[in-house]
Amino acid sequence: MNKCCLSRKRFMEIIKAKSRISRKIGIPLLLIFLLFAAISHAQAAWKYETSKDMMTDQNVYSAWVISKNEEELSFPYSGGTKATLYVMQQKTPIISMTINKGQFVCNDKCEIIVRLDNAAPETWLAFPSGNNSINGIYFFGTQYDYLNLPRNSDSAKTAMLNMINKLKSAKRIRIKASFYQEGNRVFEFDTSGLKWPLH
Repeated sequence: MNKCCLSRKRFMEIIKAKSRISRKIGIPLLLIFLLFAAISHAQAAWKYETSKDMMTDQNVYSAWVISKNEEELSFPYSGGTKATLYVMQQKTPIISMTINKGQFVCNDKCEIIVRLDNAAPETWLAFPSGNNSINGIYFFGTQYDYLNLPRNSDSAKTAMLNMINKLKSAKRIRIKASFYQEGNRVFEFDTSGLKWPLH
């Protein structure tokens, strides 16, 4: 039997189980299917991974979600650009965003516009990722002062946890960032169902 597919017998077992649930709680079967689909979608939005820091042998826990939309950039980045939002759990948590094509305009530090659900947009501080990467930025939020809060300080950790709690409570997030010769572009993410802590 092909492992990618349900057998007819297994499919009928699932139908009967959901029918029993429907009769027991008085909710129509179609609504039960929609509820299961919504739960599955929420669980599937975020992907999780555990890796090992080769320098410390400590586990690093991360989660990521890919943008719902893609932006069309000009040559040589044509063909659709997607963004990925990352959350990493370590001594000081990290939130970052990368793109598969294109270049962020964020030489030393920059500002991005973040909107959580239907709340008013916020301006967050961002920095280029390692080695001044052009396709990745780290977020430090409205409460993070890069000059006054060392990255591994308790204050920095508190500021980052506040940002992650915002992500955790939001169902969607829209991020506007500046791109080289492309102006501002907005990426939207389904952030519902984020599990935190990551382990």
